[in-house]
Amino acid sequence: METRENLKKTNISVLRNIASDLGINSKKKKKDDLICDILSSQAPEVSLTPVVQSLSAVDGAGAGAGVPFKENMPPFNAVHYEPISNNIQLPKVSFTSVYEFMITRRRQGDQSIQNFKGLDKSVKHFDAGDVQDICLAQIDGSTVYIRAYCLASMKKQRYQVFLCITHADGKSRVDFAYCQYPIG
Repeated sequence: METRENLKKTNISVLRNIASDLGINSKKKKKDDLICDILSSQAPEVSLTPVVQSLSAVDGAGAGAGVPFKENMPPFNAVHYEPISNNIQLPKVSFTSVYEFMITRRRQGDQSIQNFKGLDKSVKHFDAGDVQDICLAQIDGSTVYIRAYCLASMKKQRYQVFLCITHADGKSRVDFAYCQYPIG
């Protein structure tokens, strides 16, 4: 498995060859974007495939056992993304939905995530303008994937960030997120 540091030292033509071997389109891509795509292709498909839970089927214990899932969700890196423009609008996600995903969402052991530090850092990155090149892919009538690049704290490397958002009952909800940054 390649690391970001090794790929940064590699020539762009070699990166294009690696990308073509992996089935990644490498035309008109910058070196950093190629590195992000190569790293995404090496990530386990489980981490890149969102699973959307139906809230109506949660059992009495609240552990979520036996919850039906949306099936056949494509991996984040296998769909076509369109840049955000006047014709394409981002879904409006409330702060409450983000808070529920990062703080109150339950793990398998029925403990809440409580990622206050991650929420604080993500807001700071967004306010600083570190979130760039936001793109959108409409999966079905209610599910949207969002891909963006986020600059690391030292602004030397870009990492891909993916979100799965479901729109139902007039509200948008964050269902799944994946970030290439090792800390997440």
